[in-house]
Amino acid sequence: MLRDYLWVIPEGGLREAYRSADAVVHLQITRSMETQPWGRGETLCGGVVGTEHVAIVLHALKVDPVHGAQRGSEFRSVQYPAGTWTDGTEYAEGTEDPYSPGEEYVAFLKWDSRFERFSRYVGPIFMFPVRDGQVFWKRDNLPDVPGLRDGMTVESFFAVLHALPGEVEDPSPKEKLPPNLR
Repeated sequence: MLRDYLWVIPEGGLREAYRSADAVVHLQITRSMETQPWGRGETLCGGVVGTEHVAIVLHALKVDPVHGAQRGSEFRSVQYPAGTWTDGTEYAEGTEDPYSPGEEYVAFLKWDSRFERFSRYVGPIFMFPVRDGQVFWKRDNLPDVPGLRDGMTVESFFAVLHALPGEVEDPSPKEKLPPNLR
């Protein structure tokens, strides 16, 4: 069984991640389900072990209204490889601890048609913890966005992302910023 994942930062860094993500939101985890295999069949063979979370969107910078990632909406996502699972004959352990209810993140998300859920864009790389309204930006490996710094408010963080030069307009409906991140 594959135990380790290698998450690769896209060549365009944070700018590319912003362009490629289906949604960029400030979310709060509200519920976490049991860890289980995701992918092929009811066993782990050909799949991954992951934990499903339910989250609510607190603020949205880039939305995906088709799949439910817009301000005030609740949606489901899969965090893989995370958690521990067994059915008595098979055992699988992810490389990460699952997120916990109550935790907040600025999240770059992709719709994953395999799971019919959102998943993190490039794993944990573009999941930025939020505590007391501040984004924790400790990304020495993503120095491509001047103006982003550790401890910024979510509003300021989103404003810097929204102002990235050369952004291609997303063809899907998008909430406009500000006032106050809608």
